[in-house]
Order: sequence, then C-alpha cells, then structure tokens
Amino acid sequence: MVVSDIEAVCRSEAQRVLTHLRGNRKFGGLSRGWRDLEEGSPIRQLSEWRSVAQAAPIDLLVPLLRIVRSPEFAGPSTCVALEATQAILVALCESLPEPSAVDAATAGTLAEVSNAVCECVFEETHPQTDEATAMQMVALLGLCATAPAGAAASAFPAAARLRAFCKVLSLWEHYRNSHVLRAYAQHSLQSMLDAACGDLVAHTEFLGLVLDNVLLEVELGVTAERALLYLRCLQRLTTHPAARRWSVAEGPQSRFFQDMVPMILLRIAQSFGTSVTVLSVLLPVVNRICWLCVDHWVQAPDASRNGSGHCACLGALQIEALVGSVYLRPLSRAAAPLQSVEEDRSGQSMTREEGTELLVVLLEGLSDLLQADTVRTLWLSFDADWRRPALLEQAIVCIADLFRDTTTTERQLPAHVVHLSTTVLARVVSAFVSAPTAAGGAERSASEQAADLANVREQWRRREVLACFMEMLEESPKKARAHFEKCGLMDLVPLPPVPCEASADTAVEEWAQKLTWVFRCLNHAVPYAAMGEFFGQPKDDSKAVFQAFVDTYDMGAADLQDALRGIMEAFRLPGEAQQIDRVLQTFGETYYRKHIEHCHSSGSVDGVYLKNSDAAYTLAFSVIMLNVDQHNPRLKKRMVVRDFISNNRGINDNGDIPPEVLTRVFENIQRMEIKTPPTGSLMEGLSPVRWKDFMHLIRKGYRDNALSRLPSSPRAHVQGFLDRIGGRVRTALEFALASDVGASSDALEGLEQLWHLTLQHQSPEADSVAEGLFFFGTEVFHETQKVNAVNRGSACLRALFRKAVAGISSMSTRQLHMMVYLTVQFALYGLLDRALPPGDPMTAKLLRMPMLSVDPPTGVVFSFLRKISTAPFKMLSYVEDDTIAASPRAHPASTGGSSVDSEKDPLLAAAFPQEPSSTPPPEPFSPGGQPSTSPATTAAGTNGSAPPSEAAGLSPSTPRRGDSAPLLPPPPQAVTPGEQASLSDNPLRPQIQEAFDNCGLEAFARALVGACRWPQGASEVEGEAASTQVLLNYLSALFLALRAGGGAGPKLLKDQDMPWWPEPPVVPSVGQPQALQLPKRALALNVLDGYETLRLALRLTLLALRDSSCGAELGDDSSVPGPPPPRIWDPFAVQELAVCAHVGLYHMLRRPDLSERSLRAGIATLFQVGAVLLSLRTADGPAVSVGWPVRLLEVLIRKADGEPQMLVPVARLCTEATRSFVIEVAAARPMERPELWRHLLVLLFRATPTGARALWSSTMNREVEAVQRDCWKRGIIWVLGHPHLLDCLGAEDAAAAQAATAAAPVAQPQGSPRSVGGAASNADPRGSAAFWNWVLPELNTLATDIAGGNRQQIYRLLLDAYGTLLLTMSRSPTPEDHAQDGGEQSMHATASSASTAPEVPRTTTAVLSEASWAEAHTQDGGQAEVRRAAALSSSWSRVAIALLGVVGPSLGRGSGEDAEQIVPFLKQTLLSARVPLLFAGSAQGPHWARVVLEKLVSMLTNGVNSGASLAVVRDAVSLVAKFFLQNLHTLQRQDHFGQLWLMVLRLMLLFAKRGSDDRDAELEEIAIEALKNLLRVLLSMKILGFTACKGSGPAKSPTGSPRPEDGQGPVWWQMTWDCIEVFLPGFGEEFLKSSMPRDSAPAPPPPVEETPPAVAAATDASEAAPASDAAAAAAAFGGLGPPRGR
Repeated sequence: MVVSDIEAVCRSEAQRVLTHLRGNRKFGGLSRGWRDLEEGSPIRQLSEWRSVAQAAPIDLLVPLLRIVRSPEFAGPSTCVALEATQAILVALCESLPEPSAVDAATAGTLAEVSNAVCECVFEETHPQTDEATAMQMVALLGLCATAPAGAAASAFPAAARLRAFCKVLSLWEHYRNSHVLRAYAQHSLQSMLDAACGDLVAHTEFLGLVLDNVLLEVELGVTAERALLYLRCLQRLTTHPAARRWSVAEGPQSRFFQDMVPMILLRIAQSFGTSVTVLSVLLPVVNRICWLCVDHWVQAPDASRNGSGHCACLGALQIEALVGSVYLRPLSRAAAPLQSVEEDRSGQSMTREEGTELLVVLLEGLSDLLQADTVRTLWLSFDADWRRPALLEQAIVCIADLFRDTTTTERQLPAHVVHLSTTVLARVVSAFVSAPTAAGGAERSASEQAADLANVREQWRRREVLACFMEMLEESPKKARAHFEKCGLMDLVPLPPVPCEASADTAVEEWAQKLTWVFRCLNHAVPYAAMGEFFGQPKDDSKAVFQAFVDTYDMGAADLQDALRGIMEAFRLPGEAQQIDRVLQTFGETYYRKHIEHCHSSGSVDGVYLKNSDAAYTLAFSVIMLNVDQHNPRLKKRMVVRDFISNNRGINDNGDIPPEVLTRVFENIQRMEIKTPPTGSLMEGLSPVRWKDFMHLIRKGYRDNALSRLPSSPRAHVQGFLDRIGGRVRTALEFALASDVGASSDALEGLEQLWHLTLQHQSPEADSVAEGLFFFGTEVFHETQKVNAVNRGSACLRALFRKAVAGISSMSTRQLHMMVYLTVQFALYGLLDRALPPGDPMTAKLLRMPMLSVDPPTGVVFSFLRKISTAPFKMLSYVEDDTIAASPRAHPASTGGSSVDSEKDPLLAAAFPQEPSSTPPPEPFSPGGQPSTSPATTAAGTNGSAPPSEAAGLSPSTPRRGDSAPLLPPPPQAVTPGEQASLSDNPLRPQIQEAFDNCGLEAFARALVGACRWPQGASEVEGEAASTQVLLNYLSALFLALRAGGGAGPKLLKDQDMPWWPEPPVVPSVGQPQALQLPKRALALNVLDGYETLRLALRLTLLALRDSSCGAELGDDSSVPGPPPPRIWDPFAVQELAVCAHVGLYHMLRRPDLSERSLRAGIATLFQVGAVLLSLRTADGPAVSVGWPVRLLEVLIRKADGEPQMLVPVARLCTEATRSFVIEVAAARPMERPELWRHLLVLLFRATPTGARALWSSTMNREVEAVQRDCWKRGIIWVLGHPHLLDCLGAEDAAAAQAATAAAPVAQPQGSPRSVGGAASNADPRGSAAFWNWVLPELNTLATDIAGGNRQQIYRLLLDAYGTLLLTMSRSPTPEDHAQDGGEQSMHATASSASTAPEVPRTTTAVLSEASWAEAHTQDGGQAEVRRAAALSSSWSRVAIALLGVVGPSLGRGSGEDAEQIVPFLKQTLLSARVPLLFAGSAQGPHWARVVLEKLVSMLTNGVNSGASLAVVRDAVSLVAKFFLQNLHTLQRQDHFGQLWLMVLRLMLLFAKRGSDDRDAELEEIAIEALKNLLRVLLSMKILGFTACKGSGPAKSPTGSPRPEDGQGPVWWQMTWDCIEVFLPGFGEEFLKSSMPRDSAPAPPPPVEETPPAVAAATDASEAAPASDAAAAAAAFGGLGPPRGR
C-alpha cells in the first residue's frame, strides 16, 4: 500500500492547518521558509512531519495540541487545530482491529488530547468564531471521554475523564447566550454518562467522581439552569437500559442509584421545590427511581436480600424521601394559595396563579408516578405499615383538600387542576380495582380474610399508639420511659435485630434498646425538642438510651464534625448548658471509642489524632461554638482558622490536635452549617450525612428497607384502603364532578371504579359512593337541563347501573332503595314497559278484565251522609279517572263498558301481551239461573253498553240532576285512561327518555329478574343466595315505595299495616319496615297515584318468583319431564318481602285518592303476589302465613262499606283474581285459616253488583247480569265448595272440640282480624257452625239484593246455589278437580256427572266403620281425612237444611211449576249415592243424618198438611223413604233411632191418609208399598221386631225377625205396630202373612263392593214391586248388626 487511510487523513488535515496558519499574519507569511522558523513553531513542526515519507500519525498531534494549548492563537486557528485533531482521532479509532476495545496507546492518546483540550486557551476575537471553537472543544472532549475503555482504562484515568466532564460544564456555563452550544454541551455530557453506564465496571470511578462533584455543587448551591443541566444528565443516566440491572447489583455500582442520585435529587428539590421549570425535569427522574424500587420488589422480592434478610438496595428509604420531599411538601405549598381567599393571601409567598401552575406540574408528575404497582406498593409498604408514614393517604389528603369549600365562585378551582386531580384519584382507585391475585394462590376463606383485615387494622391501631406516645413525650419528656411502657408501645416494638452495646462490659437493657429503635427508625414521628430534652436529663434512663442511640452511628471513619453533624440532625440539642454538656460528654466518649476501634481495625494507627475521650468532648463543644459563630447572622466579627486553632490548644491531653484536622473541621463548618431539621420527617429533606447514616442502618439490618409485595388475597388491604381513604377520595371526586358539568374529567370514571370496588368488597363506603352517583343522576328528573348536564346525569346513571349489574349480589339495602327510586321515576314516564320481559298471562288477563261503568247509589240516607261529611264524600266511579269530554268516540267506556279501556291501553299491551283466549266470554246471567237469549244481548254483547251518564246525554264531568256539584272533581294531575303513563306529557320526558336510553336500567332489571336462577329443588349456593337476597330486598323496597306520595288516610295504630300472622311457630322476626333509605339531598319520592309503581312491582315479582314465568323468560331447560320440584327459599328474606309488600299494598289501598286504575292494579297485585308468596317454601315448610292477605282484604271491605259502589266496577276482576289465588295457593299448601275464606267471601259479596250498591242504565242490564252470574256462580258458590275450605272448617271443629274437652275457653289467635260480614258476636268464630250460620244468611241477603225483592228469582238463585254446593260436597272433589270447575256448569250437569262417576277418588273420604274411625283418631296419618269427613258431613247437612228451609214454603203453596220441580230437585241433591259416604265417614254423621232427616220430615209434613198437590206428595213418598234407607247404616248408630223411625212412620202414614182422604188410590198405594218396603228392611236387618197390637192375640212373626220375650222389646216396636194398626187397621196381619218365607233356603252372602250394601239394598227395596221377595231384601241387609239405640 502506498499511503494508508489514516496517513491520508493526517496529510489532508496537516495541509489544511498549514494553509490556515500561513494566512495568519502573526505566524504566517512567505518571506521565510519553514526551516528558518523557530524550533517550536507549529508551521515548522507540521512541515517537518509532512516531509517525512512515512510519518507516524501520532506525531502530527503534537503541533496540533500545541496550537490548542497556546494562548497565542486566536479562535479560528484553534478551531482548525481542534477539527484536525478530531479527524485524526476518529481515523485512529476506526483503524483499530476492534473499535469497541481501545488499546493502551490509543487510550493514552485520547487522554493526552483530552487534557490538551481542557488546557485550551485562545484569544477571543469574534463571538461566532469563538462559539464555534468552543463547540469544537466540546465535540473533541465528548469524543475522547466516550471512547470505549476496554482493558486500557488505566491509560485514560477517571480523573482525566472527570476533567473533560468539568471542562464541558465550564464551557456550558461560560456561553450563557449560546443556546446551540449549551444544547451541544448537554448532549456531550449525557453521552459521557451514557458511555459510562454502558460499561459501568470500567467507569465506576469516573461516574462516582462525577456524581460526587455534582452532589457537592448542589449542596453548596447552584443556579436553576445548572440544576436543570444536572437533572437532564441524571435523566439519561437513570433511563439507560442498564440502569435497572446496575441499580440492584451487588457492588459499588449500585450505590450510584441507591445513594448518590437520590441525594442529588433531594438537594435540588430542597432548593428548587417550587420552581415549575426545575420540577418539570425533576419529577420524571424521581418517578424513574421510584419505579426501579417498586419493580425490583414486585418482580424479584427475594433476589437482593443479604444473609440477614434485610435489603440494602433501592427500597422504602428512597421512596419515602423522594415522594415526601419532591411531591408532598411542594403539593401542600402549592395548594395553600388556592385554599385561601384574597384577603388571607397577604402572608403567602406564592400567588394563586403561581400556585396553580406549580400544582399542575405536580399533579401531572403524580399521575405518571401512581401506576398500579406503585399505588399498591405505597399502600402496603407505608400506609399499611405503622413504622412508616402514610404517604398515599397524605397525597390523597392534599388533593382532597383542594376541593374543600370550593362551592363559591371565589374559590372555584381551575378546570385543568380539577381534571388532573381527578386523574390522580382515579389512578389510585383503579390500582385497587385491578389488584391481581398471585398465581397459584388459593382463595382464602372468610375467616382468613377477616384475620387479614384485622391485621391491617392492627397496623392502624399501632400507628395510633405511636402517635399517643409521641404526644405524651412532647408534653413531659422526662417521663419517656414511663410513657413508653404505659401506652403499650413497648410491647409492640420488636427487639432490634442488632443489639446495641455501650461498651464491652455494659449491656443495654431491653426497654432502652426498643426505645432507641423507636428514636432511630421511627424518626419521622418523634418530636425533636422533646427528644433532646429527654437525652439531657441527669438520669440513668436518659443516659442509657442516649448511649445506645449514639452507639448505632457508624462514626469511626468520619471526622468529628461529620459525626457530630449526623447526631445533631437526629434530634435538637436542649437549651440548658448542663444538658448540652451531658449530651456532648456521651457523644465524645462514644466517638473516641469508635474512632480508636476503626483505626486499629483498618491498620492506620497513625491516623488517631485524639488521645482520650475528653479531647473528643472538648472538640465537639468547640465545633458547636464554631457553628454558631460562622452562621449566626447577628455576629459581625467571625473567627478565622487561626483563631479556631488557637482556641483548641492543649485540649488533647495537654497536647494539640493536628492543625490539618482543625483546618479541615473549620472549612467544613464554614462551608456547610450544622442544621437540625424541625422534624424527623423526610419531607424536610436529607443531608448527605443523614442519608449515609440511614443507609448504614439498612446495611447493618437495623432498619428495614424492604417494600411489601401484594398478597395472594388482597381483599383485606382493599377493604382497609376503602375504610381509611375511600371517604376522602369519594368526597373529592364528587366535588370535582360537581364542577365538571360535561363530565369530561376522570371524576366520573373514578367514582364508577370506586363504586365497583366498594360494591365488590361490600364496604360501608359503597352507600356514600352510590349516593353521589345517584345525586348527579337524578338531575335529569329535576328540571330542564342543558345538554352537558343531561350527559352528566346519563353517564352517572350508566355508571350506577352498570356496576350494579356486575355486583348485584353485594348491594346493600340503601343502594337498592336508590335503585328503586330511579326505577319508579322512569316508570312514571312509561319507559320501563318494553325494557322488561313479557309479563304473566294470568296477570294480563286480570288487568284487561272489562269493568263496569256505574254510578254511586242514591237515596235519603246516602244524601244525608254526603251533607254531614266534613270532607268531600268521594265516591269511586268512572268519572274519577276521566277528564275527556263525553263523546261516543273519545270515551273508552262507550266501547269497553269500563272507564279504563284495558284492551287498548298501550301500557298494558307492552307489559302484558294479549294472548288469544281459549274460553268464550261468560254468557249473561238472569236471576232465575237460566241463560239469557235476549236479542239485545246478542247484538250488544257484554261490552256494548254505555255508561248511564252517556245514555242520559251527559258528559262524565257534568253534574247530575239533583246534585249541586259534580260528585268528584278531577284531581290537579288527573290522567286520562288512554294515556301511556302519568307523566307521559311532561316537558321533561325527552331528556328523561335520552337518559333512560343510555343508563342501562334494562340490563339491571333483567339481572334482577335472573337473580333467582339457582337449581330447582335445592337450596341456593353462596353467591346465588346473595343475589336472591338482593332481589327480594329490591322487591321489598319497590313495595315500600307505595307509601310515598298521595294523600294519607287516618292515622294508623301500631303494626296495623303489618300482615296477620296467626301461626305462632313461624311468626317472622321482621319488624315494622322503615321508609326508603334515600339520600337527604334527594327530592322526595312521589309515586302519584301509585299505578305505575304497583304495576312494576307486580310484574317484577311475578317474573322473579313465579317458576313458570321466570323459567320461560330466562331460558330454563324445559326438556326435563315432569313438574320441577319446589324451590327452597330463605325464610327471613321471603318474610321480609311479604311484610313490605303487605305494608305497601295496605297504604296503597287505603289512600283517600285511590283511583280506579290503581284499585284495579291493587286487587290484581294483592291476589297475584299473595298467591306467589303463599306458594313459596322454606326448609321448614311454607314461608308466608296463609293469613297474609286478610288485612288487605279488610281494607278493601272497609272502603266498600264507606263507598258501596267501589268494588262493583271491578267485580269480575275480584272474581277471577280470587279464583286464581285460591287455585294457585291450594296447589301448593293447605289454606287452613277460616278468616281468609271469610274475607274472600265478603269481598265477593261486596263486589257483586246490586241496586243497593250502584246504579246503572237499563242498557247495561245484560252486562250487569253477566257480572252477577260470575260473582255468584264462579265466585261465591265456587269458593264455598272448595275442598280446602271444608278442610279448614274440619280443623276448626276439631280444635274447638279439643278445647271443649279440656274445659278451656277457645282463645282467639293473637292479632286476629276483626269479624267481617256481620257474624254474631256470641258465636264461636272457629267452628263450622259459626261459618255457615254467617254465610248462609249472607247468601240469602245477596240473592235478595240481586233479585231486587223478586221472590221467584230469589228462590231460583238460592235453589241453584244450594244444589250446586250439595252436589259438589257430595262428590268430595280434589282441589285440582275443583279448580277445573269453572262454575259454568248447571246444577243438573253437576248432578249427572256426580251420579255417573264410577268411583270415589282415593283422596276423598272413605267409608269408616266405628272401629276404623276410632283407629284413625289414634293415627296421625288419618287425622286430616277424619277432619275432612266431619267437615263435609257438617257442611253438607247445614246446606241441606238451608235448602229445605228455602223450598219448604214453596212446597206448601199448592200447585205450580216451582212446586212440582221441588221434589225432583231434592232427589238429585239429597239422594246422591255419595251422601251416605259423608255420614258414614264422620263420627258426627249420625247426628247430621238425624238433623237432615228431621228437617226433611218436618218440611214434608208441613207441605202435606198445607195442601201440597197430590203429584208433589206422590213424588215425596219415595224421597223420604229412599233417604231413610240410604242412610240407615248411619241412622242406626243414633241413640234415639226409635224416635226417628216413628217420625218417618208417621209421615208415611200421613201420606197414606192424604191419599185416602183425597181418594187418590195411587198415592195411597205408593205410600203403603213404601211403608212395606221400609218394614221389610228393618225386619230383615233385625232392627225392628214384630209384636202384636195391644188388645190382640199373639201373632207369628217372620222367620229370623226378632221377637220380644217377656216384654223385653223396645217400646218403639210396640208403638210402631200400634200406630200402624190405628191408621191402617189390619195392615199388620196382612203384612205378616205376605212376608212369610216360601222356603227355608239360606240367604246368599252379601256382595262385596265399594258402596255400602245398605245403600244399594235400600234403593232397590224402595223401588221394588209389592211382590218383591222379602228374603232377598233381608239377605241384602244382613251382617250389619243390631242398632245401637233401643
């Protein structure tokens, strides 16, 4: 190669420099050759180098560096030389085999060049040229200092690199006006640090020297520009990729990040803590250091621990010092101007604008710092550790105080401050929301979580104990030990891991070690003045503690002034000289001992400059005096070094301390004052000496520097955070949201996250958070808002409902009440109907039930009551809810016959979709019981009539004739029947519609309904049980909302609105429900007429609790065959819902302003919800008492007593609702309370339309008749025939009998409702007798009212009712069979079905003999059947007696259609094949059979004597004979059977006599044949014996018949034959002859069948021909035994 690359570069640069120098008139010129120039001339040296053929490149640097060093050259020449030098160095480095490793020669060259540039001095001639030269110097120094050192680091020592670093700093400082040069110098400095950090092992010394130099400068004080330069350099250093690794390395490199960088940052923060410019650069560096600390402990918590278990790397000390000093202290100062008014700012050092600017910078940095891991680490390591200050709480308190009292315009915060503050708070909350669970960590149990929370709260308790001790210490420092032991802190402080020993032979007591540890490690809480006062006391305790305190310092290698500085920064010296003397005496002794030990251990014995402890004590005293002398501003003359040395002569054991030591002490004190901070808090900053002391304690293991890691189950810490800080965070976020109308800040997000967090952990703070969101959300209901306010309200509601859906199982009662408030508000505007699943079909049917349009009754009494009433005598009629002018098209009643058009109501159409009905509408009913076939009915239908006011040509609001004013003026906010909701036309509806569309209430409602989806037939699991509990609480609150708004009725007594709960074993522990727990600042809830609220409660309750509705809507698996098993519910929750539903309905139904639609919804809710509640079961049985509806029914009945027509419009609804209620409840449980049945019947009685209760036009007669028929047949009669009613009456009779047997009065159940229906007060309300004695007259009264006094119609109504009841009771149907009976069948159809039934169902009463009946009484399983049999027989008999009482007068009126139908009707009802079963299965059967027989005989006797027609009498013969023979088996158990027989005998003889008297041979023959059949049966069954008549001879009796011997026969035998002989002479002998057997063949055995033989045989015998065989009849009745009575 001719010329190498580097040689080419060198020659090129040499030529350029020579050319430039020749142009300089001072050094150049061509007058002389280069050989003639001086020996050291740069031109000659350059020319000589060029003249050599292969000159060394290094040799070229010599003249160039001479130019650089020489002050003779101006800036341009120096700049050219520097450029040439840089080009040569670059080429030299590029020519190396490995550019990344510099050899020793090259490193030496770089060092020499660097030193030359540092010594560069040039003549400044032109600013631009000089600046260019300086920039070239910076570039060359950067090139040299950043070159890789490799193995030749010693050739370029750290001092040379530091010199280059300082030279760049000096150039940066010199050229203040050159921004370009400063930027280039800054980049060069950063490059040097970057290179050093890249190979930190080789550049450890250099970087240490740089940081030491920077720290020294900032301690002495630097300008803000210099501080910014250092901060940018540190920023590059800390963000270097290798910084994370070196910060936790084991070696000297880690101390740069652990000690030096934090100390520099603290000193800058202490000097420029309020400078926005400096803080903008300082805060990112601080954040980086804090993140390095957190990342180390989060990712590798055990990697950098030493053998003692205490970490000496980045940790708690760095975070506490940096966060406290850099963030918290300036934050409080910046907030002060914003928290004071103008007149109070006179003492402020900062204006409001400056404070705002500073606050913005701090909040921006804080929002960056508080990442999720950082927030959790701050909480766990500081707030949840009593040994350290609560940094997170202090930061939140500072921010929360910004919003305190900011409601006035003068104190309003700037918007940017609000946004940044909410961002910080939201970051804190979201960190706990996203708190992870450690991988593999099992979920902790409830007891373990409670223990974790107790541990967290124990930390707060210890913190309070520590604060208490510090207060006591500050009050009386002399009693420090007593306070330490008394407050309990001594027991909480662990024994320090490193014991303190004052000397080799003296050990420190345990309490002194613990107190010393408190003073050293809990220094942030110790009052410095009290601490120094205690140390200066002349007591052994004080001396022992201070001795141990000083012994913890590592002061052996330090000068005395540094050791004293460290001690004086830990407490404040006492004020008295004696106390100071004691303190310094102990300090001197300890320092001397440690100094000697260090010198001997390090081998530097010559370094000992103190001869005894007194010298140390004296020198320490002298240093204290020197510090005062040098830094007291009031002193004018100060000491110099000579004076200080002179003052300390002879103090070293009569010798002098070395002057160099005293000089070093003097200069140190003169440069830096010994200051005692006001408190031990690190917020005040840290000096390097104190920092080193803390790091010494950490490395020794005396102070813990570890950061806590988030446990696997953070629930306890999250709960602790909410308890401790949650309230302040919530308050601040609420204030911020109040000032943020558009909800553009993070305040709403923070509240939503806090709501989610509190809800998830079931914190008490959840209610307050929900109140805040609720308050802002309800703005949309108050008044017309701006767009921003509506958006805020919608967003708050969306946050409220969205998080409620996620944590629905954790919601409290108060939160649910707020949800109810919002739900009701939206419901009032008709916005919830289409948001919920379709409703229950049965409920839809009830709410769509057509209603009657009637008027109140008139009359003298009614008019008088209206006149004397103090309040308006308000009558419920169709005009109450109608304000539309009367017109055939506008008035809904004109087409529907009702004031509210249920079929066209869009509300109902949305809530309950109409399904096609499979059953035809009931046909009109005439009082006679026959279907009406009037053409008017066919043409108009049931809904084709108009209200009477329309028929009269009057509008609904027009006063009727004779009235001085309208009956009921429309209310102020009357709603028309056809409108969608009460407030559908409200001006607020558009904004509320918008809020509803965005709030997510639909999802919340569906989540509520789906909360009961737990497995059927089993109890709930834990999470599902909580969801179900919330659902029931929500429904309870929804019902309680009905108490709000509207007029209040009379004042209630205590617990008057509580449900009647007669079962003592299951009386609920639920007390009187309180009002809705709503926020105080919320507007009062007004449900208006309650219609929307009631309908919503009904709909949600049925959707959630009724299995069919809930399952169908939520997609339950319907493929499983068979009915699902009953669900098991929590009894307390269900009973609470039952109580609240009762209270709400009670207040709703008793409202004076109850509207017709509310009445309709109330009745539907009463029965539908009541059916659902009574069907729910718990593990112990039914959850709700069957008496739940009683008092609600009582309210309706009372209102109907005051307003007779109130229930008439809803008569059909009452009927259908009652039937649905009874069917559903009876399928789930027995209805065993007669009070319930009584109230149901009274309700139906009051609802049945009569002329005494309401008035209607003649065009509505057919419609009213149809309603009357429904109420009568499908309502009252159907209820009276229900099997559960009969079971209930049987149970009451059994209880009454048992009470009578025990000779104790029958006590009325506690809280029993009042007697309704006008029952006699003396009658026992618990027996069937009282019930029937009440209900049968009520039936008669109602029939009279329906028929309007028409006796024939009354007769037909009662006849049909009693006949239906008798046939229903006789066939003993099951509840399921009775439920299928719609009440539409006539009595004849029922009778035919009963007579053709093949057999009696197994569940009905069976035939019981005396033995089986007695046996059933001893067995629990037969008690129900026995009681039911007794009730059936009793009830059937009472109805039969009533029937006979009704038909008796008609029977005696002679001929007529009604009279001729009586006996056939009685045969159908009384001669049913099942009637003997009723009597035979009851112990009281003989009694009731006798009573009925007596009534029947009495009625027929009166009829025959009253002149009944012969046709009727002929038909009546078989009636009485068949009834007697069918029930003979039961009657013979009667004690007075003979009297019964004689009574029947007389009637039969009366029949025969009537035929003889009226010459009616047919009647006479029928009577005689019937008598013969009766006698044959009695004789064949050996019940009757044959005796001769008085005065006649003995007669032969039939074979097998009983005969009296020696006059031992019963008297009635003789009376029988005597009576027959009197009325029918010779009949006895003739009968005897005809009854003699034709042969002596034995009788065949009786057949085995279900029906008793006596019944079948009696029927056959009574209908047999006169020539029938008596032996066959006797055989048929064989085996039954003799009668009991004789």
